[in-house]
Amino acid sequence: SGIYHVSGSGKPISWASFATAIFARAYPYFESPVHINRVESKEFPTIALRPKYSVLDVKSFELMFDMILPTWEEGLDKAIDEWKIKDI
Repeated sequence: SGIYHVSGSGKPISWASFATAIFARAYPYFESPVHINRVESKEFPTIALRPKYSVLDVKSFELMFDMILPTWEEGLDKAIDEWKIKDI
């Protein structure tokens, strides 16, 4: 038992890179491209201390449940495909 924080597997990326990937895959459904402005974390100070580099490791989940999680790219493609179907 326990609490598992789960995401897609694969190479870690930043939030800005993830947003860029989302809009790149969804681009055909928008009238114009979306540009992501990358900013440094220090531009958004918070009270809580945050590590400069933190990556969600899903290996313990995969071992516990004997499964390999799809990559975040596969999950994003599936989400975009489901969005397209609902949009029709």
